[in-house]
Parts: sequence; structure tokens; C-alpha cells
Amino acid sequence: MAAFFRKLGKGILWAAVFAVVLAAIALCFSGSIARLYIQKHGVDLIGREITIGSLSVNPLSAGLKVKDLCIKEKDGKEDFLRLSSLEGNARLRPVTRRILNIKRIRIDSLYLNIVQDGDKFNFDDIAEKLSSYMEDSGESSGWKMDLRNIVLSGGQLRYRDKQLGSKFAFNKISLAIPKINLNGKNTSVGTVLSFEEGGKMDCSLSYNPDRSRYTLKLNLKDFGTEGLTPYLQQFLNIKRCKGTLSGNLEVRGKTRHIADADISGKLLAEDLKVLDERRKPVFSAEKVNAFVSNFNLEKGIAHLKSLEISGPETYYEIMKDSTDNFSTLFKEEDNASGDGTPPMKLIIDSLSLSGGKARFKDNTLKESFSYSLSEISLGCSGFRLDKMNILTGSAVASKAGKIDFEWTTDFTKMENVYLDITASNINARDFSPYSKYYVGNGIEGGTVRWESRNTIIKGKIEGSNQIEIYKPKVSRRSKWTEPVYEAPVRLGVYALTNRKGMMNISLPVKGDLSNPDFSYRKTVFKALLNVFKKVGGAPMRAVGKLLSKDEDLDHIEIDLLSDDFSTKEYGKLELICQTMKEKDEFHYTFRQRFNLKKALKKEDREKILALAKARNENLSNYLKRMGMSHRRYTVEPVQEDSLTVYKGKNCFFVDALWEESD
Repeated sequence: MAAFFRKLGKGILWAAVFAVVLAAIALCFSGSIARLYIQKHGVDLIGREITIGSLSVNPLSAGLKVKDLCIKEKDGKEDFLRLSSLEGNARLRPVTRRILNIKRIRIDSLYLNIVQDGDKFNFDDIAEKLSSYMEDSGESSGWKMDLRNIVLSGGQLRYRDKQLGSKFAFNKISLAIPKINLNGKNTSVGTVLSFEEGGKMDCSLSYNPDRSRYTLKLNLKDFGTEGLTPYLQQFLNIKRCKGTLSGNLEVRGKTRHIADADISGKLLAEDLKVLDERRKPVFSAEKVNAFVSNFNLEKGIAHLKSLEISGPETYYEIMKDSTDNFSTLFKEEDNASGDGTPPMKLIIDSLSLSGGKARFKDNTLKESFSYSLSEISLGCSGFRLDKMNILTGSAVASKAGKIDFEWTTDFTKMENVYLDITASNINARDFSPYSKYYVGNGIEGGTVRWESRNTIIKGKIEGSNQIEIYKPKVSRRSKWTEPVYEAPVRLGVYALTNRKGMMNISLPVKGDLSNPDFSYRKTVFKALLNVFKKVGGAPMRAVGKLLSKDEDLDHIEIDLLSDDFSTKEYGKLELICQTMKEKDEFHYTFRQRFNLKKALKKEDREKILALAKARNENLSNYLKRMGMSHRRYTVEPVQEDSLTVYKGKNCFFVDALWEESD
């Protein structure tokens, strides 16, 4: 499009030159003869076939009238330009001072078809012809041009880019140019364009030829963005971009350096929707409001006073082959074909996002997982792309959950990140598809609070995850499942849930983000499974820590020379009984172990074994007095053979056996 606008600036001048050529021919001949001459010699004049309905000249008023003019494409098949009428008047006196002064030009019902193919246009051959006339009678021979009161009414413009496949159609074009001076004076242009798909654009242009400076003011209303799709497709793999664009912009620059232009103003995009190549929406927004302080492509500056995004919505999906719709959205950059422009410095004084929605779907599991966030809000003050930024936000998870986060990062150096997330009132059942896939157990209940603190320095992540689940409940593992990991999940959940129905787990995370095998999700999941495996190996120790952090309830120390327990150990037995009442799905086994060889150095065998049997009886009687059913526990008889090889502490070991299948 840049090449198009560069050449369009000269188009008005070429049109004026063409009108002068017509007038000169008409002055030499009568109107009908001139019409026939132009039609016969159109190829010689401008390289195209020309047809004219009528042509007349008034020598006294220096007036020209042309009706039903048509210029064909180079192949002579389709119309390149046509108009219903062209009228103009000139002043003859300035001609003596080598000034071409046209005081009025009016064009009605103009149709113009422009086709671009790279840097080539379908009017290049005409431009070459008209440029030759300018060289013969323009600045080189001392002529100056002063064109005034140029009016275009009811025009149509069709533009097509063959390489990109883009199309634009402008209808009801209204153009008003008070004056065009090619003698160093300022030029002003005003125009109104109506788009075929709806919307319009008011333009005003002031131009100083001596300084090559221009000021362009644009007032855009409801411009359809679908025509921009081919340009977005140069760096995005998308199918369509729908929506409307309105705004007021001012562009100041030099014609010699098209990219070095300062753009400022306001832009409003409404009802935006971007569809990927599968025609599924990947991003949409109700409104995007931007207040542009300065945008300069050549200097690499994009400074926004504010950027407000209302009602955005995005959709992220992982396919069965583990690809996703976002990683394929952006096309790879060709670093070798850089144009030498500096990297863009993006500055946003005030960034805000409100009313957002996000949907996530994972198809890699046996049972697809879907999750949604709503009421997403995000804010940042003083955002800079090349500096550390603090973004804060919140969202509603699923229907009733709440997520708050603070994200600190430099987007040009993503190896340094600080991310804090707090999620509360999260329904654990929503994540059942993951649980079934990885461990075979579904999640049937639980309300989750998750606090995650993560620091990434030079690509190395170190984080902590504190998980609190109220009344967690998981299902039995199906016989037909083949989980990724084997772990006693039901046992772990049951053992780690305290009397108030609360389960607390702390999961640290460390890793190297540059390692392609590292996954935060999998790391957290494996850490959780390790906790369950440890609980499965020593459930009584895990259960005991729920009641007393200072007590290990998986053993009771004994005095080999006493048939009873000390006051301290009776206190521990009381805690064990409380545990047995709360965790009634376990079967408890009490097993007495001591070093018989050491004991025989103090007393004889019979006495040691008699005292051991007495301790068993005292333990059984105590458990009965505490209301423990004999079906809930077993006090194993003293096994003399096993004592001869035992070398550990003198203890009653307490085991909690899970009686249900996991």
C-alpha cells in the first residue's frame, strides 16, 4: 500500500496534464473532430484505447466539457477509468507568464480500477506517457501550474493487490481540492470516501512543495477491517479479521521519507474478531480504544497515552497431536531480510483490560478437558516493552472461583520473571479429566485454594506452591484405566485430610526453562504424586502429623524392664486412639520390636518375654477401655525368632493399613 500512496500523490497531477492535452487537441480542432482524433490516437497519446461520448471547447471562456469518457485497461478488455462528465475552465492571461492557471475542474461519476502487483501498477504505462509531457512543458521549460477548485462527485475506486489478494472498494467518493500549486505554494486537498462494505472517511491534506512537508488529517467512521486480512496474513496464519475501525488521526511528515511520519490521534476498533485457519475464533474484543501520542515507523516509536481493551475473548486449544492453535498462529520471522529499521519502542502510559473471557481446551487426554475464565481484568501503568513492568489482574474461574495475580517481567528478556498467583474457591471436580488420565482416579469433590510464588532468574525457575483443599474426595481407580503414573492417591488424600476436612500440601518447584523436557505442570504433578507415595509408605506417620506436629505416632517407645507404659507414652497412645476414631477406614497393627540379644545381657529370656507379653495385654486392655473395636486393630503376638535379628529401637510400631482398593 505504501507504493500505492506514493504514486497516488502524482495521480492528480497526471490527470491535470491529461486534461490539458485534451484541451490542446480540442482547441486545434472542432469538438467532433477532436473526439475522433483522440479516439483514433489514444494509444499514441497515453498508450490506451479511449472512447468519448462528446467533447466541446469554448475558446472565449477557455472551457472544456467531456461526456462519457472511458479509458481501457492495457489489454483493451476491461475499463480502467470512466466518467460521465468532466468540465473545466482556465485563465488565459497567466499563460503569457508561463503559468498554467486552471480555475475549475469538475468530475462526475468517476470509476477507477487500480491493480497492484508488487511495486508495479496497472497505470504505470500511462504515467510514463504523461511524465514525458511534463518533462517537455513543465519545470524544465519554466512553466508553473496553478490548479484550483477541483471537485469530484459520486466517484468509485476499486483497489486490488494481486500478491496479497486484498481488495478495497470505495463508493460515493467526494473530493474537494481548493488548490494545487506547483510553484512552491501550499496545496490543500479535502475528500470524503464511502466504503462499499459500509463506513466513510473524511480526509484533508495540506502540502508544501518547497519543504516537501505535508499534514494529513483523517476522520474514519466504521471502516470494515476485513480488507486488512491479507496484510495481517503476512505475519499471522489467520483466515479473517472482522470488525469496524473509527478514529481521528493526524499524520505529519515528508514525502521524501514516507516511513518518517509522526502519527497521533484516537482510534476505536469495535466488534473485532480474528478467525484462525480452521475458522475458529482465537481473539475478539467488543472495543479497543487507543490514544496515540506518537507513532513513527522509521524511528521505531510507538507511544500510546492509553490503551483500553473492553470485552476481549480468546480461545486456546491443544490438539490430540499436542500442537495448539497459538503456536501456529504466528509466522516465523525472516531475520535475514531485515529492512534496517530500529526495533520498536512500545510505550503505553496507561494499559487496561476489562470484562475479558478466556477458554481453554485440552484434547490430549482420554476425556477432553475444558475450562473458562471470565471477568478478566488487567492493568499496568507506564508499560514499556524494553523495561520491567508490573501487571496486576484478576479473573473469575469457572463459575465461582477467583484468581488474582501479579506479573513482573521485561518482555524483551523473558528469562527474568516474577509471578505470584492466588486462586481461591476453585472446584476440584473441574480437573477430574487430568486426574483420571495421569493416576486413574477421578475427582468427586473438593474446594481448592492455591498460592503460587515463582521467580525466574536467567531462565532458572524456583517456586513454591501451597495447596489447600477442603473436603477432597477422589474415586476408586477403574479396572480398565491405564494411568501414566502409579500412586496411592485415595490413600494419600484420606491420610492427609485432617478432622476439619482440610488437606494442606506444600510443593516446591525447581527447573531450567531452557530444557525442552521441563514442564511446570508435570513438575508440580510429579511432586504431588511423590507426596502420595511417601504417605503410602508410612501412612501412620503422615496421619500423626495432622494431630501433632511434634509427635511421631507411628511408634511407641517401651522400657524392656517394665510391663506397662510411661505417662508420656500413654499420652501418645491417647493421640493414636483419636487418630483411629477419625481415620476409621484404616486397620491398625501394633507390632512389638526390641533387641533380644541386648536385653538378655540384663535379664534372662523368660523374664524379658513375660514382660513383653504383659505389655501386649496392657495395650489391648487400654484400647478396649478407649472404645476401640477389636476388628479395627491387631496386637501381634511377640515373635521370638524375629527379635533375635532386630537391631533397632525398643518400640511398639504402629501401622495403618488401607483396607480399600485405591
